Amino acid sequence: MIMEIIQPHITEIAQSVLTIAALLALAGLRQVKKKALELYKAQTTNEQREVLKKVGTEAFAHAETLFKGMGGEAKLDAAYEYASKKLGQLGINLSGEEIKASIHKAWLDHNAKIQPEKLINSGTSSEQKII
Repeated sequence: MIMEIIQPHITEIAQSVLTIAALLALAGLRQVKKKALELYKAQTTNEQREVLKKVGTEAFAHAETLFKGMGGEAKLDAAYEYASKKLGQLGINLSGEEIKASIHKAWLDHNAKIQPEKLINSGTSSEQKII
């Protein structure tokens, strides 16, 4: 008889405990999901940056080779068009400024490698301004 009176209360308490446990588990999963999403976004950005660097270098080389006789702006436009198309094919959407910055970086890296050789081979003084 006492069990018949206590049984509904025990069931209600057990259901409440299970409900609280489920809510805590869901809250924990939500935090894990949030952390995983932040990590995914950070890693994707790093991977995109690496791809951008490679595509920027490739675009610079492409423009430098195919548009050798053209001016700097024309080469930049050609490199930008190439890089934009390539990044679009890869599903990477970046701003025009980021793409141009990558191409400029490739240009600076290239000039840092070849300018000292040009100065030594041409016999010009080290005081001459390099543009």
